[in-house]
Amino acid sequence: TNTSFLSIDGTDTNDAYRQNIREKTITIEFNLSNCELQTSTDMLRQLTKLFVNEKDQYNRPIPKRIQFSHYPNDYFEYIMEEPFDVDTDITDYTIKAQLTVPSGTSYSLYDTVTNTTGNANGLAAVNPIITVRPSDVNIQVSETNTGQVFNIAYTGDWNDHTVEIDCEDRKVYLIKGEDERIDISKYADYNSDWFRLDGEYEFSSIKCTILSVIFNERW
Repeated sequence: TNTSFLSIDGTDTNDAYRQNIREKTITIEFNLSNCELQTSTDMLRQLTKLFVNEKDQYNRPIPKRIQFSHYPNDYFEYIMEEPFDVDTDITDYTIKAQLTVPSGTSYSLYDTVTNTTGNANGLAAVNPIITVRPSDVNIQVSETNTGQVFNIAYTGDWNDHTVEIDCEDRKVYLIKGEDERIDISKYADYNSDWFRLDGEYEFSSIKCTILSVIFNERW
């Protein structure tokens, strides 16, 4: 983590007032072995292609996933910043790869799906996706333990459709069918909280029914 401290000269005060999870680096060492150097070199090129990130239209790296057998239910998203550190021994290659994990944590391979109550067990707070069925124009969703409140007033007709509140991307969608999602984020109240869950939670609602609370734990 990055931790910031408040230090006051002439006193023994040294209070921590902010802490953020930092990126981490995963180091992997492995060997490529073959009877011919050219074949080993071709294998090295294929492996490099496998690890290197692709980029989007803005030249931003697209994170890749990597999983390990001793973390069977988790995956890491990584960016490869440095080239392989490669040593050659006749026809063999010994390789060290350093992978940067921007989030600093792994993600659960499976989403956690609950109704109004549950527990976010991970090491970091998570932003859920909450699905509700409105019964009036103005609806409210609140979390009892933290006092977080979300309000939205949609001027259109709900027509018994469902609403998806994506707290990570800060988007609200009106779901009319499997292939029809209408972005109604502009109708969300400016002062609404985009929920962050850490530990036990209990949701309640006004003029809507909560159908599900979905999130991905971070470890």
